[in-house]
Amino acid sequence: MLIVDAFAWVEFIIGSDRGRRVKKYIEGDELITLTTTLSELKEYALRNNRDFDEILPLLYGTSRIVEIDEEIGIKAGETNYERKKIVKGWGMMDSHVLASSVVLGARILTGDQHFRDVKNAIMV
Repeated sequence: MLIVDAFAWVEFIIGSDRGRRVKKYIEGDELITLTTTLSELKEYALRNNRDFDEILPLLYGTSRIVEIDEEIGIKAGETNYERKKIVKGWGMMDSHVLASSVVLGARILTGDQHFRDVKNAIMV
């Protein structure tokens, strides 16, 4: 099981070299996209004049959308507090991804350098 973060989805959408590496995982693993990642991707689409309505079916067609529930939300608060001490620029969206991976027992598919020291992160 893999949580695909916004970084990985954007690379896949634009078809970059990293995106081609993401594609290999998309074709072979059970994927999760967090509702908070949908927010990030909507912002990406608006900033880059992309049609989010074309992106959304890709997400629903290849991954399970998971909401941030109470357990993940609380874990994200703890995670955010700890990670900000050691990773410059760490944000709450990063904490949602990391906390979700812990709660759900999933790995993280990303290229975001904030995750470079996270053991269960697959860096593309």
